[in-house]
Amino acid sequence: VSFELDSTIPRKSRDLLRPAEEYGSVAAGMLDAINIHEGANVFTLYPDVGAPKISCNFPKALLPQALEAIGNFVEIRGQFRKRRSARFPFAATVNELERLPGQEEAPSLMDLRGIAPDLTKGLASVEFISKMRGVSA
Repeated sequence: VSFELDSTIPRKSRDLLRPAEEYGSVAAGMLDAINIHEGANVFTLYPDVGAPKISCNFPKALLPQALEAIGNFVEIRGQFRKRRSARFPFAATVNELERLPGQEEAPSLMDLRGIAPDLTKGLASVEFISKMRGVSA
């Protein structure tokens, strides 16, 4: 296989490697590896799916939220950068950061007991489930 190199190669290469900007959000990523040295304000987000990690710059105003969220799952919103040939972003400038509740903050099954006392409208639980499934008990 042979390729002819011409004067368009550098421009085409730059176009392929230039990041594309998009607005979006990344949910359920773990915030980790924060760097605030000399105002760097960068953290790494490790999403559950997609990119292996996203380097995130954030404004000083979000510093308290970022520090509180270290080691927790967060949702971020902002300007994302990804290579034109890539499916997932590699970097982001964060405008909003929300810490998501952790597993220890989720209600237990016992906490849910009795929250909907009239759910079956007087039917026995077996009858209620059978009716929902469209079968006779």
